[in-house]
Formats: sequence, C-alpha cells, structure tokens
Amino acid sequence: METTTQIAASVDELRPLIEQRYYRGDTYGSGTPDARFTLRSVQAGLLPVTQFAGGHLGLRRTWNHIRENPSDVYVIWFPIEGAITVTQDLAHDTKVESGECMISCGDRPFHVRTISADAANINQIHVIVPSHIIRSRLPNVDRLCGRGFSGRSGAIKLGAELYRLMLCEAQDISMGSLSNLSLAALDAVCDGMRFVTVDQPTQIDNNKMHLERTLRFIDQHLSTQGLTAERVAKGCGMSRRYLHYLLSNNGISFGNYLWEARLQQACQWLSDPEFRHFNIVDIAYMCGFRSASHFSNAYRARFGVSPRDARMDAEVPVRLNS
Repeated sequence: METTTQIAASVDELRPLIEQRYYRGDTYGSGTPDARFTLRSVQAGLLPVTQFAGGHLGLRRTWNHIRENPSDVYVIWFPIEGAITVTQDLAHDTKVESGECMISCGDRPFHVRTISADAANINQIHVIVPSHIIRSRLPNVDRLCGRGFSGRSGAIKLGAELYRLMLCEAQDISMGSLSNLSLAALDAVCDGMRFVTVDQPTQIDNNKMHLERTLRFIDQHLSTQGLTAERVAKGCGMSRRYLHYLLSNNGISFGNYLWEARLQQACQWLSDPEFRHFNIVDIAYMCGFRSASHFSNAYRARFGVSPRDARMDAEVPVRLNS
C-alpha cells in the first residue's frame, strides 16, 4: 500500500489540504524555508493516518464551521517532535508533549496550536476515527476530549509506535493488514486511556454536557423551519421541562438563542463572497425563516439595515478591487 505525500509552501496552500482531510476551520501559521508543510498519509482501512511536519500551525474550529461543515469524527494527536496546546469547548489550554497523546472532537469547538522553538522540528501523527468506531471502544470519549494522556509506556506507546511503523512501512503491507493493524493500534490506545482515572461526573458536569449537546443540536438545525423546544428536546433525548431548566439556568431563552443564531448566520452568509450566488430569499430559507419579509423585518430590527443593503455594503470592496 502506497503512502501519499503532499507539500505546501504556505498556509494558503495547506488550508485546502486540511479541509479535504479533516474539516473546515480557521487555519493559520507559517512555513519554514527548508521543510515547509508536509503531509504524508496512508488510508489504513477506515482510519486515515497522517504525519504532519514542517511549520508552526494553528487550527480553530467554531460553531459556525461546525454548522457549515459537520464532521462526525474524532482525531487522535500524537506529537513526535515539538508539542501542541489544545482547547476543547472553550475550556483551559492543555499542553500535549512528545510521548503523549490527546483526542479532539470535530463537532465541538476546539483550538489546537503547534509549539516548538524550531519550526523545522515539528512532527506529529494524526489518526482520524469515525465516531461510531471510537464510541464502541470508549463510550465516555466526550469526557476525555482535550485531555493529555501519557504514551511513554504501556498500551498507548504501543499504539503510537504501530501507527508510526505503518507510515514508514506501508509500501510493503497489504491493505487488509493495514486495516487490521490500524484497529489493533486503536484498541491499544483506547485500552491505555481506559485505565486513566477520570473523576466521576458531578450533576454540574452532566448539566454542562447536556447544555453543550443541546446548543450544538440547535446550531446544526438552524435551517429547520418550525424548530421548537419540543423538537429539540426530543432530538437530544430529554424532556421539554429539563431543556428549559438547562437553558434558563444559564440565562438563555430558547426563542432568543434561536433567533440570534439564525440572524448571525444570515449576516455571515450575506457578507461571504462564496454565498454571493444565493439570493436573499434563498438565504432566508437556509437560515430557517418562514418568508423573505419575515427575514427582512427581523434583520432590520437586529442590525439596523435591510439584508439587501447589508449585502451591497459587503460587495463594495469587491467591486472596487475588480
């Protein structure tokens, strides 16, 4: 099985490669004159394995990215040289160094950055795992996201070494063997994480987790007309009463949150050149408004201008530069 190597001389060249392999996000950083950015990958059955090297890089994924580009996958990060810092769900930063690993969830906001005194020494391995595969091995995976795990010995070290060897020796290994090895490595890593003591969740932790899931569900269904509290509660597997408790306990009104999220999404799309081919009526329906007039009145009340004027204002720089 052959590996695929792609080299990018800048962040602009790297960005589409990351979006193709992982998901959409704000990518920033700087390449190095000699190494630049290098992605070497092998498709090991259901688990793509990628080695990244060559430059300081950051990736930030927000709710807007998640709404526009849902991605039901997790990424396991193994720094080989250098380190990374990770923030999942706007919590505190976690530094993950060489010999350690961590998991991030693609459908929850996160921010990851590479750290090294010398950008040429940045080297790490990423394994992309579909949610159903990792949840079957780690049912509590969401509570483990953003944590650092030691891989200097034991099962995690074995799994990381298997992934490294697969990248180095892929050309001499059959697809079937690579698939089996990748799942065996994942089993080893998950076994190592399973033995790490994680505090039992308190009621506050449970409420926070349910709130995050609820807001994520709303954000991912903004285009659904007639989205009600009852439908959201059913979609999240909770009662309507508990849904209102979660929201009100955090100072959130269901109607106000939904209204604001839809208007903010519309505002972003009206100013985005990639959405210029959608007319205002299309955007209104894509954001869940029942009519163009309903959307226009709501937009003007929130931002003080009509959707048409907002789009024209955003297009002025484009026309001046054309």
